[in-house]
Amino acid sequence: MSRRRLNRKDSNGESTRSPSFQRIRLSGSTIPRAPPRSGSNLADIIEKYGPTSAEGIHAFSSMKDECDDTVDHAYMNAETSLFHLRIGPNYKKTKTKAPSCNALCDLISCDFIHAETFLDNAKNAFNLPNIPGVTDVDTGLEYVPPMFVVNSWLPTKDHGAFSNGRIEKPSYIVVMVFAISEWVLEELKDVEKASPGVRLFAEWCRVSDTDPDFKGRFKAIGMVEDIESLG
Repeated sequence: MSRRRLNRKDSNGESTRSPSFQRIRLSGSTIPRAPPRSGSNLADIIEKYGPTSAEGIHAFSSMKDECDDTVDHAYMNAETSLFHLRIGPNYKKTKTKAPSCNALCDLISCDFIHAETFLDNAKNAFNLPNIPGVTDVDTGLEYVPPMFVVNSWLPTKDHGAFSNGRIEKPSYIVVMVFAISEWVLEELKDVEKASPGVRLFAEWCRVSDTDPDFKGRFKAIGMVEDIESLG
């Protein structure tokens, strides 16, 4: 994400404060992606193939350092090494963490809205992307999807110790759509020999629908920069 403050209007200038989700938006329409820097290789690829093509999605992920991170109210792929994650074996004993390897998925779109209600299913508010060669690829494993949607709710204020972990209304809703990365697709062809991260991701996809405890291992790690400027 860009470190600039987000506004509450979509790309058409309309307010993103929506209590009922009666209007279904196009995924990625409430906040723009940070554009390529002028004259960069990324800019050439986006100009040739378009930002929502298979080539464009993969390029935004692999050439994230060529995005213009000075643009206000925009999102972009994060540098994965900034996140220090648990590593095995025997993490419970060693408590060892290390910078993350390359991202398992490429970011397709991000939406950020303020609403007077919750969003149980992203499809209730957004038309999710359909990109040939990205969202329809065969992963080789029936339980590993080519597209991954993360729907997060953030409280608008601190409700104190008596909230019991509930997210009260209204809330900020962040919906991120990811596509499985090309290098992960290659490793899934022989999952037994894949890297630990890919094997764990495949196992999570296989088990999570029927095992709530295992599903609960999914975690989102957020970083907020320059938060003082937000007041």
